[in-house]
Amino acid sequence: MGVSRAEQVTDNISALKLHLSDKHVAALDAVSADSGKFLYGLFQPQVRNQIVFGGADILA
Repeated sequence: MGVSRAEQVTDNISALKLHLSDKHVAALDAVSADSGKFLYGLFQPQVRNQIVFGGADILA
């Protein structure tokens, strides 16, 4: 669609007069839910320790 903001998606869909059933909205919400696995998972202590310190335990 060539959008850069969520509001543009809403505007474009509104222009189509597209109406989704509750079932379809729930399905879209389920597959687009933030799993926290990518990017944010990099900040978990065990992952950060592996990436930054090569897995070595650093005591401050």
